Amino acid sequence: MFLLAHTGITSGAAWLINRYAKSRENAVVPEERCGDGSYLFTAYPQAEPENMNNVDFRLIILGSILPDIIDKPFELFFPHLGMGTGRGVAHTLLFALILLIIGTYHYRRGRPGFLYMALASAGHLVLDRMWQMPKVLLWPLYGFSFPVVGKPGLGQIPVWWHMLLGDPWVYVSEVIGGLILLLLFVRLWRCGGLGDFVREGRIS
Repeated sequence: MFLLAHTGITSGAAWLINRYAKSRENAVVPEERCGDGSYLFTAYPQAEPENMNNVDFRLIILGSILPDIIDKPFELFFPHLGMGTGRGVAHTLLFALILLIIGTYHYRRGRPGFLYMALASAGHLVLDRMWQMPKVLLWPLYGFSFPVVGKPGLGQIPVWWHMLLGDPWVYVSEVIGGLILLLLFVRLWRCGGLGDFVREGRIS
């Protein structure tokens, strides 16, 4: 998948969890401006109203594309490092587990943002169907090299272009992700929440 699918589908899923989390009945709901004020998980079960809806969607968006931010530049510009098809170390289960451990550490200390980013990064592997590439997903159990499809370096661009146009999982997901992003933008616009998103990453 590419940018729209990862950012849109992950943000949409996080927004739904944030809105309909089962733990919301145990929280103090702030004064409603647009939406019901529920929030992802119970990061602050006894929170004051100003701490509610504390999910930073900027971190979720960053996490949703973090593996590509790390791996794809390495493949394009440093092909001699053997990072495969733009899916290298950051697309591995090991990388996801390390992020989740670090995120859990910060979450238990009242700083949930890194955990949200780690969960979004792990979701990237699901949307990329990394179980179909076990040599990458389970690295380094199968060795330290990554599989290469097509020519290395900039030669990967035609491979990615073919994936975008030829794989329904990719181009349909891109359309769905784009529509979700559009809906979230419209919601922010109608609710006057664009400033809140830019400053604090909030989507009510």
